[in-house]
Amino acid sequence: MTEKPSTEKPTEKPVTRRDFLKGLAVGTVAGLAIGGGATATLLPPKTVQTIVEKPTTVQVPVAQVQPSGVKRPTLFITEYFTDYPKPFMIWRRHELCAGDMLCEVACSMAHEGKIWPEASRIRIYHFSDQMEVIHMCAMCREWQDPTGAKSPPPCVAACPQGILKVSDKTGAIIVTDISKCLGSKCGKCFEACPAKYPYFHPATDKVMICDLCETRVDDPTKNGIPACVEACPNDALHVMDFVPYAGKTFSRTPEEFAALIAKKFYNWKIKPEEVE
Repeated sequence: MTEKPSTEKPTEKPVTRRDFLKGLAVGTVAGLAIGGGATATLLPPKTVQTIVEKPTTVQVPVAQVQPSGVKRPTLFITEYFTDYPKPFMIWRRHELCAGDMLCEVACSMAHEGKIWPEASRIRIYHFSDQMEVIHMCAMCREWQDPTGAKSPPPCVAACPQGILKVSDKTGAIIVTDISKCLGSKCGKCFEACPAKYPYFHPATDKVMICDLCETRVDDPTKNGIPACVEACPNDALHVMDFVPYAGKTFSRTPEEFAALIAKKFYNWKIKPEEVE
């Protein structure tokens, strides 16, 4: 009599983790052999040696940084120059500003010795739709009134104490005797500035105006550039030769700049008083 095949399924042996890894290894080798031909072999992993080199400091004479007779560029100066442009200015590009306020941190560190954004000479204003405005001194060391006549910067002319002047070293507007400043109780410099720029110190109430980091510009260890320019990672701030009457370009309030940016980049027609 013919025996019927048993319908009972053979008992399956459970797959252990060890068996699974063995099968995975065999499948990998087979796949490599098929894909790479009969000569394909499984090579041992390469040993990668990581070499960490110690950074070296190279002393470069200043004369090699800026050889005599070489004409310096007129825009976007980033190196240290022995014949540092006098006067110079900081050109700002609002569209590149990320709003990280590292310039405020660097400025307060350079002037106050600590992180104190409220005591920074440069400020970043944040408006809606990721619109950042850089607000600092307009650098209007040569002012031209509507008649075309030259006159001192408005803040210099307005100071009743006569303590504001244009620096012979950098061209920045500096305070000659801070002890004579009457602070925000006077505020004549603030009222005269079209950009409404001068800030007053949060502790002393004395005027704070960007001095272009006078103590840094001749110091090669400080890269010879203002602290805010050195700190900006987005190239929104540049040192460049002074442009006559550039103060007319930068003499705007943050709200006026925001309205201008909205018009130029977004084609929004809004008024400064409508900016949020």
